[in-house]
Amino acid sequence: MKGYRIVLLIGVLVALIFFYLGLNEWINSNKASINPPPIVYKERTEKEIRREIANSIRERGKPSEEEKVKKTKNEERKVKSVKTEKNKKTLNKKIIKYKIIQIGAFSKEKNAKVAMKKASAMGYKVTMVKEDGFYKVRVYVNEDKYKDEFKKLKSMFGGAIVIR
Repeated sequence: MKGYRIVLLIGVLVALIFFYLGLNEWINSNKASINPPPIVYKERTEKEIRREIANSIRERGKPSEEEKVKKTKNEERKVKSVKTEKNKKTLNKKIIKYKIIQIGAFSKEKNAKVAMKKASAMGYKVTMVKEDGFYKVRVYVNEDKYKDEFKKLKSMFGGAIVIR
């Protein structure tokens, strides 16, 4: 009886080993090996390349309406710039350059308007710009005199910065 048990036990052990090896081989063979498709490169002559380029240009067709409008606007700008150049030469006037000084940034529009009135009463050209949630009051000052004006504005409004 002992002999049968040993033979049976060895047989089961051998069967398990073969089963494990076979199962392992089967799993490895079923793994999808991802191989990229082969790259096929067709040699083209210079003539073919030029033909393809010409075809792609023809396919693009006529310019769109937006491109036409942009082109006409650019042409108008060029004409205007030529006219202004002529006007500048004929007038020979001195161009006045301005510095922009910000005299305050207010969270309420009412306060900004008060500062605008005060600055315009002093004789300055004043604008209000809404940026970053603030109403910023800016004054235009002649570039030649801006240092003196800056000191004056800083003392009147408690603070000022040169923007440009």
